Amino acid sequence: MKLKKDKVSKEEIGLYFKDLKKRRGSGFKKIESYYEELVRSKFLEKKCNFIRLMSQIPESGYKYKNKPADGDIHWMYPVAIPKKWAGYRDNNLGIRVATYIYQLQEELQLAGPVWQIIITNCLFFDRLPNPQFLKITSLDLCGVGDAKKRFYSYLDALESNDQDLINRVGLEMEEELRFFPVSLKISPYASKRDILDFIGRNFDHIKNLQDEYRKPHVELGKIKKKGKKTSDRNDFIYKIHWNKPLKDVANEVYKKFNQHLDVGHIGKIISLETERRAYLAGKRDKDTKKEFMRILSKGKKV
Repeated sequence: MKLKKDKVSKEEIGLYFKDLKKRRGSGFKKIESYYEELVRSKFLEKKCNFIRLMSQIPESGYKYKNKPADGDIHWMYPVAIPKKWAGYRDNNLGIRVATYIYQLQEELQLAGPVWQIIITNCLFFDRLPNPQFLKITSLDLCGVGDAKKRFYSYLDALESNDQDLINRVGLEMEEELRFFPVSLKISPYASKRDILDFIGRNFDHIKNLQDEYRKPHVELGKIKKKGKKTSDRNDFIYKIHWNKPLKDVANEVYKKFNQHLDVGHIGKIISLETERRAYLAGKRDKDTKKEFMRILSKGKKV
């Protein structure tokens, strides 16, 4: 007997997105700006290009299939991957690349399956979703969960003696603690006012705990959202400024964007864009290369 799939009405979908929009706050906006910057700077693309070189994946990835065959599903990856890839059958290579994806998530401090899917698609198929895609997710810098149920689910896994279940639940807990290491304990009797008052009065202590886990190179929360026109203008200025007087650059900007910018403003934009690109392409790439060289030095074949 075939089980009938529950149909979701348009009204239910509408209510879901309405609730999602209502709950979405400044944390989501910071994640959105962060991702837009990663796409704009081509940082994720560069990282994935580097991993491909070390992982027997074609330089421009594989051809993307809208409807992959069931056989393309691999237990280590959240999306279907090409069976022709050597790592599909070579568990050592498969595990190593899955580890690289996880390490990149940790480096960027982007937790959860949504980011795992985005990075995996970029790596294997050279595809990145439009930043608008994030609006259908529940991503945030904070979350709420049932700590008691989480604890007992792990105890149940231990009692089951099912090693696969123990590993899965353990990894889920580890990932949650790795990306959300600071917790807030809330009594079921605390009101909204009690909770906000506690956070306000204890934020110095909360911030001290955050600082213990904060990674200095992560730009999440520091990048201000720019309009597309401003981003396009700044990219244009950076691309044309080489060996060109700032006055000529200002004239080009006026012709293309109908904006009057003085040479001081132009110079500041060039300086900030140069610094941003040098940071994204330099320090992080250097850290990743160091990690790959460490792996290779131990004689592991990538």
